[in-house]
Amino acid sequence: MTTTTRFDEIASRARRSRVRDAAFALLMAGLFALGFSSVRAATITAQAGPALQSAQTQAGVAVTPTVCDHTVC
Repeated sequence: MTTTTRFDEIASRARRSRVRDAAFALLMAGLFALGFSSVRAATITAQAGPALQSAQTQAGVAVTPTVCDHTVC
């Protein structure tokens, strides 16, 4: 094995490692974005829930309490 061939093999492995690392970084960024957006959507939903119920109560709309209003279903 010549020195040039050995250096070429090292460079090839380094390139494959960079591609693998970049793919992993993209995967992690995608998972982070998905998690962040789902937490944001859940926060918006949670903030909108009680406001909707209080608006219905103030408007005189009958709001029938259910078991799920006070316990975790």
